[in-house]
Amino acid sequence: MLLMTELALIFTQQVLFLDHQTFSPTNSRMQSQPNNEIQLIIGHKRPDFKIWSGHKFATLDPIDQNDFKLDDDFELKEALPDALIGEYYFLFLLRRQLEQISSIKSVTISQYRRFVTINPIGKPSENLTYSNVVSPTEASDTSISNLICPKKDGWLISSEFKNSPNVAFHYSKYHILRDWFRFLSDAFDANFLSQVEITEASLVDRMIPAPSNGVFPVQFFIEHLKRLELCALAFKNNGYLQRDSYQRRVIGFCLERLHSYFLLATLARLKINFNDVSGRQILVSESTAVKATI
Repeated sequence: MLLMTELALIFTQQVLFLDHQTFSPTNSRMQSQPNNEIQLIIGHKRPDFKIWSGHKFATLDPIDQNDFKLDDDFELKEALPDALIGEYYFLFLLRRQLEQISSIKSVTISQYRRFVTINPIGKPSENLTYSNVVSPTEASDTSISNLICPKKDGWLISSEFKNSPNVAFHYSKYHILRDWFRFLSDAFDANFLSQVEITEASLVDRMIPAPSNGVFPVQFFIEHLKRLELCALAFKNNGYLQRDSYQRRVIGFCLERLHSYFLLATLARLKINFNDVSGRQILVSESTAVKATI
């Protein structure tokens, strides 16, 4: 409960700070200073491809000289472990560290088996319409790093796909709908989401899968992750029910959809056209028929 209270206080201060700032992001990688950027690969395992120049694998247990050391948080680990929330555990740790590095203005996130490029590469996935596929060998191509860069105003967002008729209905096709609505209602009861936000997050007709992948202005990256962690804690401490097998990652599924909504809502608020900042999600697989991780 102390963790949630502290986060809520910090988030309130962050929003007040952002409201008084004039946001002036860089428009391309060439305009950014290298020490203003951080490019990381997040995940519970190392990628099967060779890590591109300038990118680092973020890990609790660095073994390579180029690794980025994440500092563990035992309170977070007890409340929201990796087994429950997947990559968001490492993203929440990263958020804490980025808040302490004032020089960082841009953060690039890839995962051990997926990343976002400004242009499509590889072959279209047979079963995931929003993705292309490359093999680990193809993913090791050093030139790929030149395609992982902002498209406009400091943003590169993953490709989207339509949720017909909306996110809530799409969630019900693969998961237990009660969990999504309870996740939102617990966050609403804790004053972490407004009624407009929980309505829009459920009724929006499109979704950005794996929305943490891409390039982001760091202040929005931090803001979104802070709010996501608060919402996850509210759910875990109230209406969360433990599920078995694939559904055990229910909190991660809810976080992914809310994170997607936060990105779409932020772009709309900034009057940035989604097509101007979206790229193509690339999955690393030997097969174009991509299997879900369990």
